[in-house]
Amino acid sequence: MTLLFARVLKRLLVLLLGGIVVYVVVQNVFPFLDNRVPLVFALFVTYLITAYTLIPLAFRIFRLIYHPIHLPLYCITPDGFASDPVNIALVGSRQQVILAMEIAGWRLADPKTPLSIVHQVAYILFKRSYPSAPIWTKA
Repeated sequence: MTLLFARVLKRLLVLLLGGIVVYVVVQNVFPFLDNRVPLVFALFVTYLITAYTLIPLAFRIFRLIYHPIHLPLYCITPDGFASDPVNIALVGSRQQVILAMEIAGWRLADPKTPLSIVHQVAYILFKRSYPSAPIWTKA
């Protein structure tokens, strides 16, 4: 019964958050645009502002308040935006996972530092492999 109540409460919070976003859009954004541009353009811009700014911002705020305890369904960028779906999850402590990967022949990547950039350039120039090279991604 407690789990059901908690689930209903979480869903009501998300509904409330969505309602607040809709209220802000209907009261502030759309009338501002509707008085200045054609209706179709006002609806399109309102949609863009709502779908790509206000709703993601509301969910980022929600995630700051509520931290789920289940395995995540997607990765999160350093900015806090949802990214790619999680394809695999590893269960165990950090040391257990590192040990299992080393046994399988994997290596722990070097930290991302200016020195590791120099190492990468040197290994490329001398046509050598750099098995513990850091993975560079766009942030």
